[in-house]
Amino acid sequence: MKSRIDWIIWILITIVIIVAVELIILLFTKSLTVTFESLGGVAAAAALISTIYYYSKQVEEMSKQVEEMSKQIEEMKNQNKLLKREVEEVSKRADIHFDDDLLFNYFSHSVRVFLKVKNKENVSVTNAMCFIYIQDMWKLKDYMESNIYVNGDDKKMWEPLVNANDRFREVEGEPLSWNVWLNNNFGIESMQFRYLTIIPALGTGLAELMDIYLCEGNDGAEKFYILRVFSEYGPEQKPKVIFKLPIGGDVEIKIRVKATGDRVKNTAKGEVIIKPTDEGNDYQINFNSHTYRIGEFFTSENNKQRAERVKC
Repeated sequence: MKSRIDWIIWILITIVIIVAVELIILLFTKSLTVTFESLGGVAAAAALISTIYYYSKQVEEMSKQVEEMSKQIEEMKNQNKLLKREVEEVSKRADIHFDDDLLFNYFSHSVRVFLKVKNKENVSVTNAMCFIYIQDMWKLKDYMESNIYVNGDDKKMWEPLVNANDRFREVEGEPLSWNVWLNNNFGIESMQFRYLTIIPALGTGLAELMDIYLCEGNDGAEKFYILRVFSEYGPEQKPKVIFKLPIGGDVEIKIRVKATGDRVKNTAKGEVIIKPTDEGNDYQINFNSHTYRIGEFFTSENNKQRAERVKC
């Protein structure tokens, strides 16, 4: 529509120029003959002038359009830069792994074992979880306890979620608790879940694996270790499973561990192995390239008792 209007204006301008020039010639020559003879040249000149005018307007309009398109292109470039920055930010992923060694916290009658999950990137891990897989658990039925008594009390010390009597099942991919956790609802018996955490950028999260006790039974005639493997509810609540390892026995427990979370590029993997020492008179914990003799957790160091044995 606009193009049609422009052509009409152009034609009108041409006619006006022709009429104006012819009138001027008529006034100066006082001759209609000369006036009509000049009509062709005047018309051509008028057409040329009006054409130049028309296309100059078109060029001006195109320049405005080009300028507007340049602005739009620049705006699109800025939007692309912002989008690229957002994509780069979202694409950042944390690189997590288990530290080479375990962390031990000593109490008066037990030792707590932690897994250290380290974040090597400058981006936080949200909703981090650590899982355990107890290998060939069906072979360990005879070493699983349904409850433990301490110091001869009638009160049960710990009742596990998994035992060999009435609720035995394999432990495959079940979460551990963290020492610092995110509140995320409650589970059975109104126990607080503690299996989610945030591992900060270039930081560490501590997954709570188990407590170890050195126990005496039958008036000191029997000695054994109690391994209280934690559940998703934390050390103060019901453990996942309780193992009883007679000192001098030959049982071996393998616990595969995995850690993951939101915004991670990989899954951290490791394996905790509890097995007899070469001498057969104690147990040891193997993790990566480190070996820890369990008996040393309960012996004096620099005349200071590290953890005391209990009666079970």
